[in-house]
Amino acid sequence: MGCSYNCIPNYGVKTKIILNCGPTCH
Repeated sequence: MGCSYNCIPNYGVKTKIILNCGPTCH
């Protein structure tokens, strides 16, 4: 059981890239 912090790029808007960052625990 461990947690890691990562960011997932969200290309919802062409001119703006929003990064969804958050911890992922297994």
